[in-house]
Amino acid sequence: MEQTRDQGKLWLVDLLWDLGAIELGIFNLGNTAVNSPIYINAKIPLLRPGPLKKIVNLLNQEIELIKSRRDDSIDNFDIIAGVPVGGLILATALGLEKGQSTIYVRKNFNANIEDVQQIEGSYLPGQTVLIIDDLTTGGHSIKNCIETLRYNGLYVKNAITLIDRAEGSTQLLQANGVKMHSIINLETIAVYLRETQKISNKEYVQLRDYIEKSK
Repeated sequence: MEQTRDQGKLWLVDLLWDLGAIELGIFNLGNTAVNSPIYINAKIPLLRPGPLKKIVNLLNQEIELIKSRRDDSIDNFDIIAGVPVGGLILATALGLEKGQSTIYVRKNFNANIEDVQQIEGSYLPGQTVLIIDDLTTGGHSIKNCIETLRYNGLYVKNAITLIDRAEGSTQLLQANGVKMHSIINLETIAVYLRETQKISNKEYVQLRDYIEKSK
């Protein structure tokens, strides 16, 4: 069933590839993704109006689909929180589509300064927040966002990411009481790139082995 659902999202992989947002090589992407054979810059399509609109429509459809499930549902939410930078672009566009406000957690704020504003945007304590990110690796950026939102009296139960590299994010967020949902994951991307002959079999094997080690 999951594989069938993914078939309708594979245009996203074509889009990323055609825009040059997927690169192969050896990349160190923070502390989690070390010596990764693939780099995906999900922000590239989000900075173009046409692709951004298509992606937001896909995201909105996916949210409504997940909300209809009994066993893997997204609770109703009052506001949307974007994880800067890509997640904030996506969250703002989604907020415009759904008519809902967007907030974000400020990075690198000084917690020692009294009355510092940790969150930009309008919200009320007790509201429920859906977190949006463009690409997730280990999940630490979302975890930091969750902690700040909760500290300020907001409820967080769900997060959704456009691309999940599946390098520990689901487990980390689950341990913090948040369900991670993704539009597409790295394994699906790798298989599709091989099937469409965008990458060689050798490149696919490198990707597959990396993904298996990262699980």
